[in-house]
Amino acid sequence: MRQNDALQFVHHKYYPRRTRLCPIAPIGTDTPDCESLYSYLLRLSWEHSVRPSCLAQFLYEYLAPEEMRDRKMRAKRNTILGTPSQALISAIEELTGLSHLSRLTLSSYKPFLPSKGQGNQPRKWCPLCLNEQRLLGAVYSKLAWEISTTPACIHHGVKLVSACPFCGGYIGHRSQYYTHSRLGFCRKCRSWLGGDGDAKGEEASIQEMAVARTIGDWIADGDEAHQWSLENLAHSLNVICNVGFGGRKIDLAEALGVGKSTISPWLNAKNSPTLPHLVNIANLANTS
Repeated sequence: MRQNDALQFVHHKYYPRRTRLCPIAPIGTDTPDCESLYSYLLRLSWEHSVRPSCLAQFLYEYLAPEEMRDRKMRAKRNTILGTPSQALISAIEELTGLSHLSRLTLSSYKPFLPSKGQGNQPRKWCPLCLNEQRLLGAVYSKLAWEISTTPACIHHGVKLVSACPFCGGYIGHRSQYYTHSRLGFCRKCRSWLGGDGDAKGEEASIQEMAVARTIGDWIADGDEAHQWSLENLAHSLNVICNVGFGGRKIDLAEALGVGKSTISPWLNAKNSPTLPHLVNIANLANTS
């Protein structure tokens, strides 16, 4: 069977529009172990027995059929999976009949995420989690692993890794890695990323575990992020400054590892901290 054959039926006019794609359930929603959209799309392509790049082409044609006539736009069809926009999420929800798939992304925290740099970071994972998932027959990538700030696994207390244990290769975030991706396996040497099964991992520090737990709590309570605002964050930060540091901005800035000129806009609701600094603020306040 050709790679595209398995998706040909989705265009059939008699096939129900709301179920053109298999409505497989996301894993771990509303928990710190929530699956990422990247992982969900790979599992969806596996369910249809097609390469992720074929699924990318189908989704691109569904969203922008006229643009596919342009050669340059055809060349960019895979980038749709690399940029999980709200339009893409809505399209997947319509095609699968599912809802709330935005929970598989960091869209709730978009104002606090760096606009650049994430795509250049290698993907991370916990080899112990992968081995457990493999035994359970449900290998997937967690949303927490997609965040460059996440340093450790909250279940095993070990640092996340980003290099294949066999070839030392890295798996990037960029869209081209969807072409031959398989969850849990190295893109370069095709080896199992969980190692030989005996790996114990490097123990994470207390600070790293605190950061990981904070991020996990945020993922589990993703819907509450919509209630966040610059004003609320500024108010909380001013409380921390006044109660914990006697109103001394310079001391608060030093505790967060930033300059006074950086923290002043945060306190005045003129600018928002990025996610790494937000994690530090939450841990400094001993709350998430």
